[in-house]
Amino acid sequence: KSQKLNGVDWKFGDYREIEYKANSLIYCDPPYENTTAYGAVGNFDSSAFWEFCRKMSKSGHIVLISEYKAPEDFKTIWSRPVRLDIRNGGGIREHRTEKLFIYDE
Repeated sequence: KSQKLNGVDWKFGDYREIEYKANSLIYCDPPYENTTAYGAVGNFDSSAFWEFCRKMSKSGHIVLISEYKAPEDFKTIWSRPVRLDIRNGGGIREHRTEKLFIYDE
């Protein structure tokens, strides 16, 4: 399958530091809001992130966001129920719904 991705310019890192080519497809997998934080990211500003997604969408990029929920001006384009690998305080593996969102201007 990787042969079909020849010519793709892969970039990853802090979304605020990447230089985006015009009309890019931007896939975002931010730390999910209201879930356990992890050290590599530190405090994540979800409001600033969603504003970035709006701005990039309005400037011609396709922005896909993986999250459990999104602001009202984003629509779900895909969803799938999942069972978390991490158990909650009661020792139960919780179920959630993974979603992909896109800005719905």
